[in-house]
Amino acid sequence: MGAGVIIRDAAGDVLVSLCLKKIHVNSSVVAETEALWRALKLCSKLNIGEAMFEGDALEVVKAVNCADENWEWNGQVIADCRELLVHRPMWSITHTYREANKIAHFLANYAYNVNEEVVWIEDGPEGLFSLILQDKIVLSTFDE
Repeated sequence: MGAGVIIRDAAGDVLVSLCLKKIHVNSSVVAETEALWRALKLCSKLNIGEAMFEGDALEVVKAVNCADENWEWNGQVIADCRELLVHRPMWSITHTYREANKIAHFLANYAYNVNEEVVWIEDGPEGLFSLILQDKIVLSTFDE
């Protein structure tokens, strides 16, 4: 499996894109949890003050936003995500539908082409920017 992360500004332009291969991960829930954790760590390292994280795995979004202990297989990663969030009140995690998360899935699929984590600053793999443009067109339709 692969994980994909896209960080965009308020205008929808790419700040950072990332993909990494997840060896020995056979569960989409675990892959989504680890992708969220990686996104949180990256934003923390970049000192991003205000952020909205979107994920299409509702189970993961609910688990991270819930204060209850999580005894699932990925419970430690959930706890790590919560720990990063507790110190950042301007960060939130929301659910989005898979159709609205095509860019992250493109990057996750692209991870099959790499052997280690790849991070692009204001760039990404071939094919990424056509998806960004499509996404911006759809978003601008809602703004009108």
